[in-house]
Amino acid sequence: MMRRGVAAALLALAAVLTAGGCDDDTTTVSTGDEPSRFDRRAERIVADWPERVRPVSGRHGDMLPLEGAELPRGHDGERFVVRVGHGACDADYGAHVRETDKVVVVAGWAVKKKDVDVCTDQLLLDNVDVKLEKDLGDRPVVDAATGKALLNG
Repeated sequence: MMRRGVAAALLALAAVLTAGGCDDDTTTVSTGDEPSRFDRRAERIVADWPERVRPVSGRHGDMLPLEGAELPRGHDGERFVVRVGHGACDADYGAHVRETDKVVVVAGWAVKKKDVDVCTDQLLLDNVDVKLEKDLGDRPVVDAATGKALLNG
């Protein structure tokens, strides 16, 4: 358990050091003292997979359903692209990822701008590059919000 915490902290530090604006398409890994909604959901999916996983109810900015995933041209096995749907008034967006030996769990996230009083209700779709620690191989990529496999390794 301690190893996972240290590894998660290192991944978070790497994400913070490389994260920029929306144009960077960087991967964000959730960490912290308390497990996030994504962390708890990812653990449940990992424990239950490949059994059918029911979708979460509602739409949460910290765990958005993904609009798709694909392997990029020149796929090297250690990355893939997810399409994150977010609002026009979001200040930033990205993807959470949790890897295990049997499954890769992902979800989108978005943070709303603080100084916006009125915003149109629309969905923008943007690609986010997800970098893995090891080759995807035959592991499925599962959307944490919907419980559906997006890619089958």
